[in-house]
Amino acid sequence: MKKSNLVPLLASIILLASCHRTDFSNPEDVLKSYRTLTMENKNDVLYDEYLSARSKEFVTKDEYVKSRTVPDTGLKERKRLESKISSFPMDVNNPSYRRFKSEETWMIKLDTVHDLKYYTLINENGKWKVIWWQTLLSFAAEKDNAGNYSEARKTLEKIIDLDPFSGKAYVFLSEL
Repeated sequence: MKKSNLVPLLASIILLASCHRTDFSNPEDVLKSYRTLTMENKNDVLYDEYLSARSKEFVTKDEYVKSRTVPDTGLKERKRLESKISSFPMDVNNPSYRRFKSEETWMIKLDTVHDLKYYTLINENGKWKVIWWQTLLSFAAEKDNAGNYSEARKTLEKIIDLDPFSGKAYVFLSEL
């Protein structure tokens, strides 16, 4: 291959690769990339690049990856048919947070499944990051099931401190 043909080829490859980069200054773009990488089982990348620093205080990379990994057979059996992400208005009292609703329709084997999830993102040094507290919620449930309600309450309060918009934590707390 001639040297003159190599330069445009390399430029094209670099341009193509840079087009698929996540814009961490745009919270909706971050969430869309997060959802896409979730479907691809790229949990190590999600932990390293998408999770907030505070979330990482409560879950190790190994715990996160283990809890999020879907077996290959599970990935092959499902297909996302539709995805809609909508944002909630910015809370003027908490401008460093953004809230989103993710509605997805999946075909899993022969079943159609509708999935509704809520996400909170936080701005850390100009980059939007996903808040993740599932490990804490599991810990709170374990404490509740064991009858240790004060520890369950403390754990739920940590979730609310981490994500003041966590409806699950407020509901769980009200039931204790």
